Amino acid sequence: MGEGILWLIGTVIYRMTCGWSVVIRVDFCDPTVGRPHGLFYGAILNDENGQRILGLDNSHAFDNAQPDDPFDHEHLPGKVGQRFPYVFKNPNQLVSDIFDRVEAHCHNTGTPFEFEGDGDE
Repeated sequence: MGEGILWLIGTVIYRMTCGWSVVIRVDFCDPTVGRPHGLFYGAILNDENGQRILGLDNSHAFDNAQPDDPFDHEHLPGKVGQRFPYVFKNPNQLVSDIFDRVEAHCHNTGTPFEFEGDGDE
């Protein structure tokens, strides 16, 4: 993956003006069948109570995954307990994808897509 992702290693929290937050955590791991890219990640939109609204992660397999499928999956709004495949391309795309999904969800719910500051560690 190279030095281009070192800025993303760790955890960053982007707080929204509505009380929600986007939490992005990325760390290196040994490549496996489930995590072939050598990264363990999660990019989650939480509500004001810390409950997940939507997210992208590779903590475990998605629903109906085959044994040789990577763990990359997403959690969709309103689909609690269900996991859907996500195509992980690279860490920069992960960040772009989570913010695209957050923006779309804000639009769909009439919630301002506005942030406080630049993100906290």
